[in-house]
Amino acid sequence: MKACTNQVCPGNPEAVCVVDLCSSTCKIKFIDASGQNVMCTDDKCQVFSFNEQDTCSDKCPASNVKICPESVCELAMKQNCSKKHCAVCVLDPCTCQPSFIDVRTRKNLTNVQCNYLSESICELKRCDILSNIEKAKFSGIDLTSAETALPECDDHGKFNPKQCQGQSCQCVDQFGRSTGETSAGSCREIDEIVILYVTLTYNANYSEYKSNDKLKVLQDMIWKKLQDAGIDPRIIKKVGEPYPGSVKVDVTFQNNADSYNKDMALITNTIKQMANTNGLDLTIDGQTVNLVNITEQVQTQSQVADNGNKIEDEDELSQTEKIIIGVVVGVVGLLIIAVIVFCLCYRRKQQKEAMDDSFETIRESKRSSESSLVSETNKVYQEDDNIVKESPMPFGKPAIVFSNQTCNPTEDFVKVKL
Repeated sequence: MKACTNQVCPGNPEAVCVVDLCSSTCKIKFIDASGQNVMCTDDKCQVFSFNEQDTCSDKCPASNVKICPESVCELAMKQNCSKKHCAVCVLDPCTCQPSFIDVRTRKNLTNVQCNYLSESICELKRCDILSNIEKAKFSGIDLTSAETALPECDDHGKFNPKQCQGQSCQCVDQFGRSTGETSAGSCREIDEIVILYVTLTYNANYSEYKSNDKLKVLQDMIWKKLQDAGIDPRIIKKVGEPYPGSVKVDVTFQNNADSYNKDMALITNTIKQMANTNGLDLTIDGQTVNLVNITEQVQTQSQVADNGNKIEDEDELSQTEKIIIGVVVGVVGLLIIAVIVFCLCYRRKQQKEAMDDSFETIRESKRSSESSLVSETNKVYQEDDNIVKESPMPFGKPAIVFSNQTCNPTEDFVKVKL
């Protein structure tokens, strides 16, 4: 066929060009000696693997050989993409520069995808199986025909409630574990985890750490450990302030739709794995602080619904916050007592003043009465230029005095007898 004339498969010059007779455009493709389709690329370097140096020397002239050690990928995975379980390292055959692709989609991965636990447990299990198949190919082993069941994931990457392998089916939970239910029909919807509560206990002296201002250092190191493990800070709701009991720290994780971590079940497994492999041990001032105990508790969607669709807020107050609140409450209490005492004193004072005013009124009234009586018995009035006075006489008869000058009250009023 003319369509294959002078056609060469880039990167695989030994491949044979054939025409697809079923294609209306005479589309061509390349096959190898066994009739398998061959992928042709524009790469200038042909990729092949070998077990011995002599095999490589026979196929490539020494001057053109570029050997990419396997350790390049191993180191790159540890340093740059260890959190992405579905990642496969690929080396550029011309430069030996590593890059990472998703084993499921064959697409290149970004730094963000490499730095966070962005898969679900279902996807992770699928990736582990597919990665093993890919690794086996480098050793010349084909595992594609092996009867290995790939977990079935939904559109969100979570386990389908019903998992089947051939004619055998079972109902599973959010971890992919069998629930023991009959799978003759449909399985119940999986009750997904939305909140994870963890209490970490370290073998440290609380009083000593507090006096040396190391509690905040310990708290910050736990934050960093969790983020280094690929946990998005947006789902770390709280890393509580350390409290006594050796040294204990409460950590709360809560599902967040905007987070790179989409499966709280995977976060739960990750925390357990970190605890079992000393991944949560800390080093402070050159001393190792070991995690000696961990307790976990989860809250599922149904439990949240039973609480009136309210996610329980476990942001317990820190010791400092409790002290501050205690002081504020104490001050407010003292102010209230002071106000009450002031009001009582003021009221008592008002009552006393009212009583004193009452007594003074009575005295004034008495004085006024006495004064009125005197004025009635000792009247003073003016007639022309003379002052006329009436003064009681010893016998009850008034004495009338005519004078051009004011009377002296001490003088004897009897001047003229009528």
